[in-house]
Amino acid sequence: MSSPKRIEPGETIDVKLGVSERLSIQKLTMVEPEIAERVAKAPKEQPRIPFTLDELDDLIGHVAADLNHTTDENRKYWLEKLYSKIDYVLQRYTDEPEPSREKQEGVL
Repeated sequence: MSSPKRIEPGETIDVKLGVSERLSIQKLTMVEPEIAERVAKAPKEQPRIPFTLDELDDLIGHVAADLNHTTDENRKYWLEKLYSKIDYVLQRYTDEPEPSREKQEGVL
């Protein structure tokens, strides 16, 4: 896999979410109210919703927690899809600074 694309801390990434994925986010047990509200208020004609990497990192944790506790197979299916989508985005982007050349070469 290629190295992740560097973005600025706090910069947002637009994540395309379908109706079922949006509903799954809104029903998460411990999701932050700001995120649930942003998802709920996003127009259906606007498939992409902006998130920071920190928000996505928190969100994937909430998805994983609900996924581990659900017995509903339909809900499990949508949570797994949502988890995979968020994980894919988190693997493609980073807001960590690029390591210095000295550290890469082993020089202190």
